[in-house]
Amino acid sequence: MKNRGFSILIIALITVFFGWGCRQVELRTIFSDLLPADHPYVQTFKDHPNFGNPLTVTIMVKRTDGDIYNIETLQKIWNLTREIDLAPAVDHDQVISISTEKVRYAEATPTGIDTQPVMGDTIPSTQADIDEFRRRVDMAPLARRFYISQDGTATLITATFIERLLDYGETFEYMQKIVEEARDEHHEVHMAGMPALTGWVYRYQQQMLGIFGITGAALLLCLILYMRNLAGVLAPIITSAVTAVWGFGFVGWLGLAVEPLIMVVPLLLVARSFSHCVQFTERYYEIYLHVGDRRKAAEIALSVMMAPSVLGIFTDVAGLALIAVAPIPAMERFAIFCAWWAAMIVPANVFFSPLVLSLLPPPKNVRQITGADGDVGFHAAIKRFLGHISKLSYGRAARVTTVFFVIVSAYSFHRFSQMEVGNPVEGSNILWEDGEFNKAVAAINRNFPGVNTLEIVLEAKNPINPNRVARQAETILTMAQIQYALEHMENPPRATLSFADYLPEANRLFAGGNPKWAPLDPNDASMGAAVGAVMFGTSPKAFLHVADFEQQNATVSLWYPDNKQETVDRALAQARQAVELVGADHPDFKIRLATGTIPCSSRSTTRSPTMR
Repeated sequence: MKNRGFSILIIALITVFFGWGCRQVELRTIFSDLLPADHPYVQTFKDHPNFGNPLTVTIMVKRTDGDIYNIETLQKIWNLTREIDLAPAVDHDQVISISTEKVRYAEATPTGIDTQPVMGDTIPSTQADIDEFRRRVDMAPLARRFYISQDGTATLITATFIERLLDYGETFEYMQKIVEEARDEHHEVHMAGMPALTGWVYRYQQQMLGIFGITGAALLLCLILYMRNLAGVLAPIITSAVTAVWGFGFVGWLGLAVEPLIMVVPLLLVARSFSHCVQFTERYYEIYLHVGDRRKAAEIALSVMMAPSVLGIFTDVAGLALIAVAPIPAMERFAIFCAWWAAMIVPANVFFSPLVLSLLPPPKNVRQITGADGDVGFHAAIKRFLGHISKLSYGRAARVTTVFFVIVSAYSFHRFSQMEVGNPVEGSNILWEDGEFNKAVAAINRNFPGVNTLEIVLEAKNPINPNRVARQAETILTMAQIQYALEHMENPPRATLSFADYLPEANRLFAGGNPKWAPLDPNDASMGAAVGAVMFGTSPKAFLHVADFEQQNATVSLWYPDNKQETVDRALAQARQAVELVGADHPDFKIRLATGTIPCSSRSTTRSPTMR
């Protein structure tokens, strides 16, 4: 206080430094950082990103006045697929639709088994072409199950994105634009998937900023109504603005991305900064009423308020810093960001507030604010209201109050014990139930197995095994056994898929087409012949959703209608049970749980014991 000019200069220089850092702040979602880095499910996801990758968008095209077997609809699917393949950050090997080479059929010919894409490299342009396309689809049972609805009115296009290249806002706007352009009076087009959900959050950022602006205006209005003087209004605004610059500038200099969904916490920290400054200002006014000198009043207020203010602020800091105990990178960044911001309330409010107040003109209504002349106006209304509240805590009224709070507490505890943890809706409770994203999820679930998968990975112990583990009889039989066990449990998954599902049809064709030859002999020779028939004339890339390019690792995919917590818990429990039946450890491979959207929704994945 004896060197106010120098002190303010130091604070101004620090503010300029952090203000420069604000230029580098970016609001960005990093999907893998939302998951605990040390969890085995997350490790499985990172080791095998091509299996059930949560960064997959699913687009459904549905004909509203017939089936998809017409030139107009097939042209639309062809165009959409090519446009999606041009999307920013898309993995070109993971774009799948009935117009790509990955959806194939097989048939026996005089020269052997012929496997071809169901659509080929041209769009059907005549009725004969459409009839041929329908014939090919009928020979591709997995296509009918996963990419064309049972009634033939809808089809899916899926695309997976590369996380290190993914800008959710840019990608979503591109995808949403082509989806909207594809809609017409004969076609519904819906888009779902984690990137789409995050994209909607990005689109609504402007609305969130508007809500924050309204909230800030409400705080300012309350401050004006309460203080009604220049010093009392400006001091909280100036100190809170300085705190915000220091908070954002700090993460800017560190290069830490800020998750958009946690931006409500900085707003609460601004309110907390207002609260501390208002308390300090009121104490300053009380002292100024007695000493009549701004500088002396500010100095005394600082000496009186420093200890309780610092204690209260560091209680907030400790609570926010403890979030960093959770092994989730996004939460660690959140803890650093918000704990630092809260800690900066000490220099900005406790030390900067008296400097600001000592320089601003003294309030003319100090006697009204401090109640020296009695309470009037807004202050009187607040005092009367609080007086009525306080009367409920003593005398006869206290008995009624006690009974009321006991009943409310008992009911609250009962409701708390029944509270659902996780996602309680079919789509996402981040958005309104009738929002476009949730409608898309519901529409896809009505026509297909769903958009939520759980992946059980069969991983080669030796990644350079010359026998290609995914082709071995033991691996293929294990996949089939896992699927059989899951499909015969109570409340089974809607659908299952593995590399083993492609082989019986090939084996039947290889043996002359008789259905009795569809079952595979449990030996490497029989399996090898079937795999050779399936792979003949195609690339391993066509099967990346069930086996990796080297065909050393494979997956069993399970589909579920939603990721509600009861669905997630049941799915994981059944997956563990199925793995126990076949054994997790085998000579050439081991079975790992799990990846896909279902494990990423699990309480054990997304929440640590500390966060509970």
